[in-house]
Amino acid sequence: MTSKLLAIAGLITGAVVAGLIGVHYKEAMAFDLVILERPLPSIRVEDARGKVIGGLGAKNWIGIGSEEIPLSFRNALIAAEDARFYHHSGFDPEGMARAAIANVMKGEIDQGASTITQQLARNAYPLGGRSWKRKLTELCLAWRIERHFTKDEILTRYANRIYFGRGFYGLGAASHGYFGKAPLYLDNSEAATLAGLIRSPNALSPWNNPKASLANRDRVIDRMQEESLISVEDAKLVKESALPTRLPADHSVRQHHLLISIERELETLLGNTDGSSLLVSTSVDLELQRSAELALRLGLEELRRSLGTGFDGAGGTNPVNASAFMIENATGRVITSVPSADQDRDHFDRIRRSLRSLGMAFSPLVYGAAYEAGLADPSSRLLDVPLDNKKVMLGGMEGILGEWGTESMTNRYEGEIPSALCLIKGKQSATARLGYRVGIERLARTAARAGVSTELKPFPATFLGGSEISLHDLVLSFTAFANGGKRPQSSSVIDEVRLASGELVYRRERETTERVAVFSEHTSNQMASLLRSALSYRLEEIGHPQMSGLIGGMTGTSVHYKDNVFVGSNEQFTWAVWFGRDLPAPIGDKVFASDTVLPVWASLGRSIENQKVTEGIAGNSGLILTENSNTQSASYLPDLNSFTEMVAGSSQSQNTGRKNFIVPDVPVHGGGRDPYRKRFSTEKNPSGQIESADLEAETASETVATSMDRKSPS
Repeated sequence: MTSKLLAIAGLITGAVVAGLIGVHYKEAMAFDLVILERPLPSIRVEDARGKVIGGLGAKNWIGIGSEEIPLSFRNALIAAEDARFYHHSGFDPEGMARAAIANVMKGEIDQGASTITQQLARNAYPLGGRSWKRKLTELCLAWRIERHFTKDEILTRYANRIYFGRGFYGLGAASHGYFGKAPLYLDNSEAATLAGLIRSPNALSPWNNPKASLANRDRVIDRMQEESLISVEDAKLVKESALPTRLPADHSVRQHHLLISIERELETLLGNTDGSSLLVSTSVDLELQRSAELALRLGLEELRRSLGTGFDGAGGTNPVNASAFMIENATGRVITSVPSADQDRDHFDRIRRSLRSLGMAFSPLVYGAAYEAGLADPSSRLLDVPLDNKKVMLGGMEGILGEWGTESMTNRYEGEIPSALCLIKGKQSATARLGYRVGIERLARTAARAGVSTELKPFPATFLGGSEISLHDLVLSFTAFANGGKRPQSSSVIDEVRLASGELVYRRERETTERVAVFSEHTSNQMASLLRSALSYRLEEIGHPQMSGLIGGMTGTSVHYKDNVFVGSNEQFTWAVWFGRDLPAPIGDKVFASDTVLPVWASLGRSIENQKVTEGIAGNSGLILTENSNTQSASYLPDLNSFTEMVAGSSQSQNTGRKNFIVPDVPVHGGGRDPYRKRFSTEKNPSGQIESADLEAETASETVATSMDRKSPS
């Protein structure tokens, strides 16, 4: 009775298995094997001038025939991926068992179980995720491929499709990309290096991890020796040799981040582009991109020289890094995007994904919001006197705010001065008082209209850049000052997409690009003029040559010197440069943005002028304020020298009773000492004038803020 039950159970099990195999074999039969004979689709990416940036998908794909695959690579591939390739029918139970035993004995996954034919099947066809159902379909498809093609044809099609990392699909592209030679001339060491990449192309890349790549090459050589595919003597010679790779080509690595961002945008615009060969025209200026990369590297080298051993810029777990981002004012087209100073190894997008407190670089939004709401104008006078940090809580609760806000180790308080001068000089205490007038809610609405996608913190520190925003959003928001109060809806890098036949698939309409209203043209012109003066002031302060044309910007140093940024515009573009560390930590002691990133930012401005960046760029946009436009607002700011003279004269004629206050040498960036106020009032100012001025200023600013918030429009 028992034997009958077992027999019945066996028949049922066999029928179920046969049924399952039949279902998946039917699925496997539906795939078109002609796909294996076609060249891989490729996507060519060009900059705004038609220069090739690189490729997506089958990057630089070079199809090769069977006669172009050298014996060295055949042997290395078979040893690394499928030792019984010439003996199985697509599925290799014996090989699976042998691999399992070898892996158990070594205590690690040293050998795989999938055959070359199985890998070709899942590489060429959409078989789904990891599941036993997918595996059954894969086995059936591999069996079918084995009956349709010869072993030599299967190996050739595999070599033409497999991914070798760095965007290199196929042996032809990988051989040229990594070694600068045709596949036919690969020696044993080069062949073993490439064959070893297949299991983990990026982690084992000789460009990403030379040490792991070298060990992996030797592993493949050992497997070749075990399978008698290389002699003991030749194996020893290879293992004693250095890793055979040239330095990465500029177009294949330096622009890697650009290609990733372009690929993401392409997927958003067109969805899945598999199977289509495309030409993608972008807004990127490749020459400016390279200029930005060079400027960042030189800037970090200069910082390293100035800080010495405290810099830690080339190594460690939290090195100083840098980013640069530039867009066209009128359209938001991305001109330059450099997320890291070391793009060979680092592809993290610090431009969009990294959030930073950007200090006084954020303050133009505060002044713009105040001017727009009628709470102040450039001639309105603000109190530039000490302010208790408890009122703002920037980097702590102790000390006097503003001792470092002017990008200098010494700050001269100037009493009651025009708000325009407060912005130009980066006066922190005055800006905080103006922020109280504006209010967090109004400022948050203004920032959102300007393109800041993150929520501002509901604390007064936000008035001084205490909230974290991305470099991308900062640049996008500043275009409103250069566009008559309006900004592009978004940034974009793709201009046009065509099929290989030339048929147009997508085109960005530049002239009809919608813009978001942020400020009135009047406010925009005021701010544009102020930012020109602010840039001129900073350049003069560090002894840097002035810049020609309608150009302006603002510097920002975050609390504790963690982030340095400069952002600004010319007639066509807005761009920003950032220095900092990924994990919160100071760049160095007393490191101000005016000394570090401003020279780099200015260098990019000169590159724009030198290269005459006009091709492919929408014109007649940018900083609208000219010598004759909106003279009412422009008259507030004839130039910085006139401003200084005006302040010097008015401080006496108006008899404000306030003096220029000089702050003693105290810790900066939130590090003020508890006894600071007492020591300052008794030692530096026995009359107690600072104390009374501070109290009066705080009381006055709070009273004004309360009354004006009730009356002013939102």
